Amino acid sequence: MADGIIDFIEFAISVTFALPVALLGMILFSNGDTVGGVGFLVVAVGMVAFDRYVVAPRDLATGFLTGLVGKVVKTPDDERE
Repeated sequence: MADGIIDFIEFAISVTFALPVALLGMILFSNGDTVGGVGFLVVAVGMVAFDRYVVAPRDLATGFLTGLVGKVVKTPDDERE
């Protein structure tokens, strides 16, 4: 459960930083600067997507250690077999 809370906090922080960029893009787009407006909107979406879909070094280390512990430590289900 703690991992879910940490992921939610990371997502909220990335959205907090992306919102002003998206707002600037919407303002530029509404003022007639189509290229600048769409550009800033793409950057804002990219900021959130980067945080969501790019693997962080912490995720790699967590996956590696989880696999290592699973091989070294036997659970009660493994001992029955």
